[in-house]
Amino acid sequence: VYDNNLTDTAFLDDLTGLSALGISSNDLADFALPDGLTGLTMLNLRGNRLDTFTNFDGLDQLSELNLSANNLTELTLPDDGLTELAVLHLDGNELRELVVPGGLAKLNALWLSGNRLRTLTLDESLTALSTLNLANATGREFELASAPSTLTELQIQGNQLTDLSLPDGLTGLVSLDLVDNRLTSLALPEGLDALRTLNVSRNNIRTLTLPDGLSGLLTLDLSDNQLTEIALPESLTRLRDLHLWNNNSPA
Repeated sequence: VYDNNLTDTAFLDDLTGLSALGISSNDLADFALPDGLTGLTMLNLRGNRLDTFTNFDGLDQLSELNLSANNLTELTLPDDGLTELAVLHLDGNELRELVVPGGLAKLNALWLSGNRLRTLTLDESLTALSTLNLANATGREFELASAPSTLTELQIQGNQLTDLSLPDGLTGLVSLDLVDNRLTSLALPEGLDALRTLNVSRNNIRTLTLPDGLSGLLTLDLSDNQLTEIALPESLTRLRDLHLWNNNSPA
């Protein structure tokens, strides 16, 4: 039911057998799941006018939820009731903070681009989570308070970050993208043995501290920064691609 200027969902009352429901690009200001519609595995409410979403009853079979491009300023995710959820789209809202509880045990991908996040807390027990997209999702100050060790892809590009501190324990991280921020320095935590790609291009980096143990790193992009010298750890024995062009000049 795409792009129809719908303002209510009364037509759903008798459609209790649905497994997928798409009501994107309409004019819904609120949404409540009708009684009896308990078998949904996909719910797409992208592009409406929702400023809140609080009723998660009946969504215990849901594997994908899309609330992107709404007007959400806050969202409280339940610690139970979304046990099958694998993909959560929250991009294009106005969220300032978010806590993702451990009850979302099957969550694999979380999309948060286009928000205004200051704090994100991911329960460390979310061991299915592998992809976190924070592109254009924060302001100059942002804290990733905690995250599971199983996270493999972290995208924080296109923000206004001047400083970034990553939590310890990201031992499964394979790709870290920090392109197009305003970072002047970067100090990564220990234990990033699985990291294969690190992209910090188009920042204002003057000081770079890479920890020992990055023995798996294959690609390092430091182009378009303000580095005047660089010292790489001896552990980078597998490094194949190193990009350093356009340094020692304003970014």
